[in-house]
Amino acid sequence: MHGEGLSFDELALVEPLAIGAHGVRRANVQPGDYVLVIGAGPIGLGTMEFARIAGAKVIALDVNESRLAFCREHLNVHAAVNAMDSNVADQLKEITEGDMPTAVIDATGNLKAINNAIHYLAHGGNYVLIGLQKNPFLLVTPSFIKEKQP
Repeated sequence: MHGEGLSFDELALVEPLAIGAHGVRRANVQPGDYVLVIGAGPIGLGTMEFARIAGAKVIALDVNESRLAFCREHLNVHAAVNAMDSNVADQLKEITEGDMPTAVIDATGNLKAINNAIHYLAHGGNYVLIGLQKNPFLLVTPSFIKEKQP
């Protein structure tokens, strides 16, 4: 039988952790990369930890300040940004030393978050959706094929 020797609590973590590991692998996270993880729920937290293990500088983005505090205090993320702030893109540019995150991983499935996230991605970066969303999302071509700024 699969899962022998694991408690029910441990087994309950298998799926969210597997999804997070899959997202980090799909984003091709490399040591030193800035990785933005959108959503600090169970899947997002696992994603952040796997990105950190891969050597990334992890940036947490969520609307819930207590979740962001948890990320700062317990996950040792590089930075945490509240998605409700009016200047998220500016904050990300400052955190990433003038560029943007080389990987953006959405763990929310929230359509607004998915539509906004393309603006947070560095030129040539990887955008991975691991949150579930059944509705179509918006992809504005100029945002997607933007030129790298000098």
